[in-house]
Amino acid sequence: KLDLRSLLRNMVNSELSRFIVTTYKRRNRRCKVLPGINKYSFPDIRVLLDTSGSISPNELEQFISEIYQAARITQSKIYIYPFDAQSYEKFVIKKPSDVLRAKIKGGGGTVIGDPLWKVKREMGRNDIIIIMSDDGIWDADKTDVTEMIKELKPIYVSTVEGRQWDWLKERKIILSDF
Repeated sequence: KLDLRSLLRNMVNSELSRFIVTTYKRRNRRCKVLPGINKYSFPDIRVLLDTSGSISPNELEQFISEIYQAARITQSKIYIYPFDAQSYEKFVIKKPSDVLRAKIKGGGGTVIGDPLWKVKREMGRNDIIIIMSDDGIWDADKTDVTEMIKELKPIYVSTVEGRQWDWLKERKIILSDF
């Protein structure tokens, strides 16, 4: 059985590793023959969190737990965008304990278009996007939503094996496998 935390951590770390670059313009402090490193500021992590009625309390708890773990292992700010049929106010997570204080609303259907537009407007150039859902997104087949998903290239965490965004396979994690 695979460990979800380590898989998600590896995916996020592979995204973050783009911000540490080795270069010969800056020499290694210990050994002058080896290249040094340039560290760029870490990007923000933006999580679109499905809080619709189809998400069970256990699934929501697991999503929150994964966000908490991400807050523990990264130096990045995490923005949570809860959504169901509408988009709710975002939460900013600067430290792990902030996750526990977030008031999550929801219970309707699942429409992701509005939160995607919100994220696209607010995000930085290198931000990491994570979508956590149960694959029951009503507007997933709309052209503008599909195009935006292709442009943003999110990590997609789902609770079921579904058909949505099949072209996103290499960036998709199915929780039922864990």
